[in-house]
Amino acid sequence: YDGTGSGSAIDARAVSGAQIEDLTLLASSLLWSGRMVDFRINVTATAFVTVRNCYIGSASNTLATMIDLNGAQDLTIQDCHIDGGLYGIHGKTINADQSNALAIQGCVFHRQTTAHIHNPGQAWRISSCVFEGTIASGAGAVISDSGIRSEALLIEGCWSGDVSGGVVYQIDGESTTIQNNWIGATAGIGVSTPNACTGLIVTGNKFVGCTDAIRTVQPSGSSSALNWLIFGNTYQSVTNKLTGALTTGVIYHDGA
Repeated sequence: YDGTGSGSAIDARAVSGAQIEDLTLLASSLLWSGRMVDFRINVTATAFVTVRNCYIGSASNTLATMIDLNGAQDLTIQDCHIDGGLYGIHGKTINADQSNALAIQGCVFHRQTTAHIHNPGQAWRISSCVFEGTIASGAGAVISDSGIRSEALLIEGCWSGDVSGGVVYQIDGESTTIQNNWIGATAGIGVSTPNACTGLIVTGNKFVGCTDAIRTVQPSGSSSALNWLIFGNTYQSVTNKLTGALTTGVIYHDGA
């Protein structure tokens, strides 16, 4: 694809019941700022779609989004290699947007500019994925912007590494489970919350090389219960297992 504007290579808005399989989609222009695969809502939502066994990427690290899921629902992305965009997969743009019941399974992410997976919505399941470094070799596996909240997000069985600095998983939302992942971030942060993320479970993960494995944040003056459960994780070459106040509703069983 050699577009230079803000258009989409594949415009699949409002599609229902489609499959995209066994394709290589490669953007060549540094000037392109559109979307490689566009599943955004267009009057009606995109739904019941599967993307499987595809390479979706850019040879030139463009400012484009590889897959846009804003407004999509009931969609699966499986066994794909997603490489070299501004975002690998983008969910919500503002908090009021919908992007629901999505599964991202067995995918490899590499060389995005900002985040591999950006702003997940409701009931996203991210499993068995590989997150290499961003274009600047930083982290950025799953990043929620402050105030754009996910709900019932599950991240499990993923590997993230070969990075220096940044945040691997930055979560803003409710009812998040991060379990059984290998989380490597030399001089970086494993799990961070920019706001009062509530209902967070972090268990069974191995943190390697992080300055802060888990960083808690609660807004000044807030007394709301975070309802966090942190237990059963292991740590290697980590400076701080947990930073931030152990405030109301945080149960921590991983030791000092």
